Amino acid sequence: MVFNNTGEQAVTPVDKQKALPHYCPMLPNGNIATMKTMLTDRGLKAAKPAVSGTRTMVWDSAIPSFGVRISEHGKKTFIVMRRLHGKLVRRTIGQYPIMTLSAAREAALEALRDIERGIDPKEKKAAQRRAEAQRRANSFTSVAEDFIARHVSKLRSAHDIEAAIRRELISRWGERPIADLTRRDVISLIEAISDDGRPAMARRIFAHLTKLFSWAIVRSTYGLETSPCVAVKPAALIGAQEPRQRVLNEAEIRAVWRATEGLGYPAGLFCSHAAFDRPAATRSR
Repeated sequence: MVFNNTGEQAVTPVDKQKALPHYCPMLPNGNIATMKTMLTDRGLKAAKPAVSGTRTMVWDSAIPSFGVRISEHGKKTFIVMRRLHGKLVRRTIGQYPIMTLSAAREAALEALRDIERGIDPKEKKAAQRRAEAQRRANSFTSVAEDFIARHVSKLRSAHDIEAAIRRELISRWGERPIADLTRRDVISLIEAISDDGRPAMARRIFAHLTKLFSWAIVRSTYGLETSPCVAVKPAALIGAQEPRQRVLNEAEIRAVWRATEGLGYPAGLFCSHAAFDRPAATRSR
């Protein structure tokens, strides 16, 4: 009989297939001592490093094909092993104690379910990492910079719009993925600007933001499917916009009169009306 450093009977190359069920065959390394038991936190904490030059593989009796591999340095790695498309695959779940035993069991069950469906857990994780990296790359700042360079820069009011976007939007949402922004974020932004005593700026920012989101959706590059500005009504948040009224004072009217004196229609007609509308005291001067 062969025993490993924990005192448990080890599986020899002769009887390895007899000792293990078909769903968790011996790892392709004759220097691995293998056993099967109910994994517990107490047992994992007490487990000693494998003998130098070997590893100990302990399969969990609660979940088939799930176990922990212990290195000669005492490193404990949770793994699952099962056949996928006829080929034996071994996938790492996590490191103990960074990952708890209960969390490892949950992750193992998910990985085994994926394998049953023909999905490689390793490829699934890689795809998730790529998706997360892409999501983070599509930060609001990144999209806003593209919007400024490709659209805003061509407008007559480019300077003012760019300044407003940088001051009110990029400074607020910066590195947040644009696809994570919600209608609540938009509403909070508009209300904050309005509460700061700048309702006109709040309306302009909403207009810029609506255009930015629409532009990003059309480009189909940033993972944005719908605009969070949809159904947001600035008038309901900050009140209806009052018509702008501006009445020229007497000095301004005289300046316009002098500047347009001698001009024909329609400037002359405008000046006539301006003179008519001035107070009598001004017209008599």
